Amino acid sequence: MTRKKNHFVYERIASDIKERIQGGEFTDGRLPPERNLAAIYKANRLTLRKAIDVLIKEKLLFRDSTRGTFVGRRTTVDRDNKIIGFLLVGRSPLDRIHSITVMELEKQLKAKNSNAMIFTAAEEGEVGKVLSSAVSRRLIDGIMVTGLVTPKTAETIKTFSIPSVLLGHLMYAAPVEQELDRVYPDSIQYSYEAVRYLAGKKHRRIALLNGPSYQWFLNIYQGYMRALDEFGIPYDERLVVKCEDDTPSHAFDAMKVLGKYKPDAVFAANERLAIGVLDHMRQNELKSNRRIELITVGTYQSDLIGRQALKTVACDWPDMIRTGLEMIFSRLNDPSLPPRSATVPFKIV
Repeated sequence: MTRKKNHFVYERIASDIKERIQGGEFTDGRLPPERNLAAIYKANRLTLRKAIDVLIKEKLLFRDSTRGTFVGRRTTVDRDNKIIGFLLVGRSPLDRIHSITVMELEKQLKAKNSNAMIFTAAEEGEVGKVLSSAVSRRLIDGIMVTGLVTPKTAETIKTFSIPSVLLGHLMYAAPVEQELDRVYPDSIQYSYEAVRYLAGKKHRRIALLNGPSYQWFLNIYQGYMRALDEFGIPYDERLVVKCEDDTPSHAFDAMKVLGKYKPDAVFAANERLAIGVLDHMRQNELKSNRRIELITVGTYQSDLIGRQALKTVACDWPDMIRTGLEMIFSRLNDPSLPPRSATVPFKIV
C-alpha cells in the first residue's frame, strides 16, 4: 500500500510542476530549491527528487550540479576556455610520473583552448582548504584527482559538486570509489602480464618488489600470484618484499635482502622502486657476474625506457588524460550521468 501511495505522490507532483512550467510560472527559468518544493507539496526530499527526475527524462528540466534545477533543455557546454584543476594528494613535490601527467594534461587542454590549475595537498585534511577558494569563486570547471587518495578525500571532493575524475585507485577499497568517474591502470592485469613475460623468458625465481598495502599494490600481488600459478612456478615468500614506502632508497635496501635468495628476475611495482633496483644492480654487478632481469611499470614517455637492463609495462598516459577530460566535459553537459570507469591501455616495451 505504501509503495502505491508514494508512486502516486511523486507522479502527482511531477504533473503539477509540469502544468506550472507550461503555464509560464517560473519566469526566471529556475525551480525553487528542493527543500522549498518539498515543503510546498508536503513531501519528503526523496519523493520530490523522483518527481523532478520524471521531468528531466521528459527534457522539461535539467540539473546543474552547482546552481540548481532549470526549465528547458541543457545547452551544450562550450569545450573551449575551461579551467580544469589537477589535485595531487600526498605526493609533494611532483615526482616523475605526476610531472608527466601534468605536462600531458596541459598539452591536451591547450589544444582545447583551455588551461590547467595545479593543486597539491600533503595530507587528506588539507584537501578542503586547498580547493574551497577555487571552487567557491568558480575558478575551475572540473578537477582530476590522483596520488594517495583516501576514501575520506573522495568524500570531501564530492561535497564540492563539480565534475571530478579519479586517476587511479583509492588507497583503500571503499564504496565511494564506485560513485566516482575514474580512469585507472589495471594493476592486476599489467602485473600478470609483467610476470608472465618474465616466466616466458624461462625465469623461475621471480621476485616481487612491492609497495605499501595500498589497493593498487595489493592488486599487483594478485597479478603476480596468478602468473606464477599459470606457469607452475612454486611460490616462495622470501622472493616477495613489501617496502614501507615506494621510494628508491627503500627499494635499494630491499634488494640487499632479496639478493640472499638469488632471484633471476625482479618485478618492481613502479618506477620509483625500479630506480632503487637499478642503483643496486649497478653496484652489485661490480662485485658479481650475476645479471638480474628487471621489469617495472611506467608510461610511454618514461626516460627509463630504453635502458638495457630494464623492460617496462608502459601505460598510455595520453589516453588516460584524454579519457578523463572526456568524462569531465560530458559531465559538465549532463551531471545526471551514472558513474563511469575506464582502464588505461598498456604494452611491454
